[in-house]
Amino acid sequence: MREIARALKVSRTTVREIRDGVKPVPVPERMRAADPLWMGQVAWPGVIEDLRQGHALKLIWDEKAKTLTTYANFWKQFYRKFPEYRAASVTAREFTAGERVEVDWAGDPIEWVDLKSGELHKAWVFVSGLGFSQLLFAWATPDMKNMHWLASHKRMFEFYGGVPHVTVPDCLPPVSR
Repeated sequence: MREIARALKVSRTTVREIRDGVKPVPVPERMRAADPLWMGQVAWPGVIEDLRQGHALKLIWDEKAKTLTTYANFWKQFYRKFPEYRAASVTAREFTAGERVEVDWAGDPIEWVDLKSGELHKAWVFVSGLGFSQLLFAWATPDMKNMHWLASHKRMFEFYGGVPHVTVPDCLPPVSR
């Protein structure tokens, strides 16, 4: 603590308070976030105009900034610079209890390691949500074949304690047997 305080030219109390989370870490002005250099090369009024006309931000990036930065960087800096455009669009849907469950495979497979053998495995995650209560269910399977799709439904219905009137699958991959 003494060495840190001496090196930074601050008191030991300040070092202790920062270490314990009582005081935030001070960031010198010269280290505060400045706009990345590529942002000066983007015609932001044109980006805003395209956005107002209903163009998707990804298409705007593709046209105006793809050669300058990644899409993730572009949208992060765009919403930092123009937070007023970060309005979330929400569609409110109302369901009666027991009316429906929505099911799907959740994105990319997850990897896991068998601790005994050290072997690397993949698991695909089946997910569902009840329309009324929004109660979620997830189950990992070794693949997305029909056998596991049906077994996941069985487990899901057991978990929920019943079968809703309608089961709504999302865009499913091609059937594999």
